Amino acid sequence: MIETFRYNKKKLQKNFPLKKVHAYSKKGQVWLDILNPTKEDVKFLEHELKFHHLAIEDVLNERQLAKVDHYDDYHFLVIHALGIADEGKHKHGVEVTQLNIFLAKNLIVTVHLKPMTAIEETKRRLKEAPELLQRRR
Repeated sequence: MIETFRYNKKKLQKNFPLKKVHAYSKKGQVWLDILNPTKEDVKFLEHELKFHHLAIEDVLNERQLAKVDHYDDYHFLVIHALGIADEGKHKHGVEVTQLNIFLAKNLIVTVHLKPMTAIEETKRRLKEAPELLQRRR
């Protein structure tokens, strides 16, 4: 599932069509959040956004080492978040969740296989203060 966000005229615009990503990113900051990417989502990343196939492979590898790769037009990061594993009503141990981030001019793409508290908190904060998505110079 891909959620789209952009800051436009002091408002947060959500869930705009993917075909608008290129046009909107020329006008301001765009964020795409992809939870549990489908085959279509992966094709979009590789063919429409032109992300390198090795970075796409890393996105699909849930046990990728943390790293930063530099490409001509973007950076690709793999980071890990720690949380409490939740199994039913009882919490057991620590859970590691991988977050993949593509950073390009006016475009942020986050990809993760499981819901992440930090991502959900960021979305909540954007609703309250959409200007957080505005590019700082």
